[in-house]
Amino acid sequence: MNPGSLPDLIAALRNRSDTAATRVVNEYAQRLIGLARTRLSTRLQQKTDPEDVVQSVFRTFFRRQADGHFSLEDSDDLWNLLARITVCKCARVAEFYSAASRDVAREVPGQQGSFDEERGFNLTDHKPSRVEVEMLTQTLEEIMRGLSIRDRTIVEMRLAEYSVPEIVSAVGCSDSTVDRVVRRVRERLRRALVADD
Repeated sequence: MNPGSLPDLIAALRNRSDTAATRVVNEYAQRLIGLARTRLSTRLQQKTDPEDVVQSVFRTFFRRQADGHFSLEDSDDLWNLLARITVCKCARVAEFYSAASRDVAREVPGQQGSFDEERGFNLTDHKPSRVEVEMLTQTLEEIMRGLSIRDRTIVEMRLAEYSVPEIVSAVGCSDSTVDRVVRRVRERLRRALVADD
């Protein structure tokens, strides 16, 4: 995408231009499908296709962009926003299918305490109470609200156990930026949790 063309594209999207929407889909769909594929375990992909997730991403983006919810300065901002929406949509899919009545981990007999062996989510250790999870989630969400789209995407991907090189490739930043952002958020979270004790 030409750097100077984004303002015109954004204006066209606000006017609900089909041509502008097609341009965004053509530019970003395959990268977003690849991102969704890495975010959804094999079991989850049996329930939800990554392409369906990306269609939902575009529906959300186009609707909210037309309403003026986003402020985008360049194509990096656009990619970071679309990637963040994708990460959030995938997290919702995982949350939906890990609910007790729909838990995909229960569909495979003989597996104990692990939601997804490939991704390394080990649930055999002490499980925090619902209240503990809600408190941690709320505290983290408050911290994340103050971050830029890029930094939120970095933290979300790191929480999802992506490697630093994977994040660097997806977000388009340096290793040191990833480390710095994660350290800063970790320290803010530690201070917030200590203050709550």
